Amino acid sequence: MYQGTFYDSLKKFNRTTKIGRKTLTSKIKGWFKFIVLFVNIIVLAAAIISFLDYKGDLNWYVYGNDPSVLAYALMFNLVWYLGFVMSPFMGTYACVNQGWCYWGTFNQAIGRLGFFRLRVRDTNACLNCKTVDCANACPVGITDMRSSFISKGEFKSFKCIGVGDCVEACPYDNIFFYDVRHAIKDKFRKKSS
Repeated sequence: MYQGTFYDSLKKFNRTTKIGRKTLTSKIKGWFKFIVLFVNIIVLAAAIISFLDYKGDLNWYVYGNDPSVLAYALMFNLVWYLGFVMSPFMGTYACVNQGWCYWGTFNQAIGRLGFFRLRVRDTNACLNCKTVDCANACPVGITDMRSSFISKGEFKSFKCIGVGDCVEACPYDNIFFYDVRHAIKDKFRKKSS
């Protein structure tokens, strides 16, 4: 549902809205951290209550259902659809940009902790690039990746969810995913040389 011609057309449109522009860049805002913490506390509390219900130590249900069912229904149904409907105003992947999406922020955290990052083959290609198609293609709205490519040769951000639209959009075929496979290959190359 978050893909296709209609949704891709929103990338340019939602970067002109007041709320959408506030989420452009890889920087994390204070309100984002608060929302992520709040959502994770709700999910963790529901999981603990569910576990205690399962063990028989607690007998707490909401309308005959386990509390985790209510928490997940709220997160993945109501909030997700609100995010989709609000995408013209709040930006594409608004649930991830705003921190509402537990699964999206979990993936972001794992990506931040792991080996995943974006790298470029030639920093000069980024320096001479006039189109900045990578930033324009990013569904999350990370507009500052080019400066990181130029200065460090790579980009790693908590907000990057690894969709790969930037890799496909690069007119120079310069960007690639650097993940655990590359890290292992590099480790073996250093040992053999």
